[in-house]
Amino acid sequence: QLQRSSEAEIQKYKPFILSVGAIKIRKGFPNSIRAFGIIAKKNKNLNYVIIGQVYEELKYMNGLRKIVKENNLEDRVFFITSAIEDNELLKFYKNAELFVLVPIEDHHRFEGFGTVYLEAAASGLPIVATFNSGAISAIQDGYSGILVPQNDPEETAQAITKILSDSAIKEKFKTNSYERVKSFDWE
Repeated sequence: QLQRSSEAEIQKYKPFILSVGAIKIRKGFPNSIRAFGIIAKKNKNLNYVIIGQVYEELKYMNGLRKIVKENNLEDRVFFITSAIEDNELLKFYKNAELFVLVPIEDHHRFEGFGTVYLEAAASGLPIVATFNSGAISAIQDGYSGILVPQNDPEETAQAITKILSDSAIKEKFKTNSYERVKSFDWE
């Protein structure tokens, strides 16, 4: 059963930052949630939506919920873990303020080429991601987004804040993000 989200349902999250990716260790969600915790203190109405399926990583998911609770973000971080149709997902991309996915290397397993970064770029979203991950093929640091060190919630928070607090940078990244994605073909 695929989840459907009406425009009205998506509106209730706004404004929000967005992550899309399977709920697993190498996606770096503890770092993005902690970064959001830092930002949330100043941006009182901003939310964080994480869309991704949980496979066998229940313990990891419980750990993420614990981080959310420790940072008092229960009413501001939303997990959508059921399968979601592409056109529904597109609504989330189109309504987000920016896209954040900060992968980490996990026991020498790292995040390969990230299609989600291209989807975000095609939706005109500024992107925050990590160096030494699949993100670098889709993002040019300082041009279409900001790359941060792995496992660094502080730097991640600063990058997100920089984009959200400067409309000129945000617009530049949105335009450049969209232009960059045009250089990729369907293959």
